Amino acid sequence: MNTDTRPLPWQQQRWLEVTSLVLQNHLAHALLLSGPAGVGKRRFSHALTAFLLCEKRSGYACGACRSCQQIAAGAHPNIIELKLETDEKTGKQKRDISVEQIREFSERLQLTAHYGQAKVALIDPADALNSSGVNALLKTIEEPAGDSHILLLSERAMALAPTLRSRCQRLQFAPPPENEALAWLQEHHPKV
Repeated sequence: MNTDTRPLPWQQQRWLEVTSLVLQNHLAHALLLSGPAGVGKRRFSHALTAFLLCEKRSGYACGACRSCQQIAAGAHPNIIELKLETDEKTGKQKRDISVEQIREFSERLQLTAHYGQAKVALIDPADALNSSGVNALLKTIEEPAGDSHILLLSERAMALAPTLRSRCQRLQFAPPPENEALAWLQEHHPKV
């Protein structure tokens, strides 16, 4: 998992809206982060995951507590990531997230969280869910496990089943204004 604990500068308004919901205990159980490739939805999801699990959050994840250190090491026990697997026979990436992966994912989400915290599950890319996988995931979304959050990332949200989209709070990400993106790139990647 990427360890960026802050959203991109042009996502600040969205960040304030979402973190306010977290602090008020009103964040939806399932969030659909959608938008074209490269707009920063993955970075936002990583920052939100860190914020949800941080033990000393104040605006952002602190970066220093036990949870933040485990996230930075890629070893936090309350993070469940679901991605496309590699086919062992061909060595190529599979094109679907299988129903078996969803079932295992759902079982892990039902386990008790460590440290009395929330659990955060990331499904990336959500548009790789096949119809059986969507049906299996719907049960998990409709019967959430304790303090858990499922973040679905998609570049083609309208390709997802309407039954899945309707059960998620949707966060749409658009390309940033060109001047903001260029300023950020020059600051963080000056040789590009």
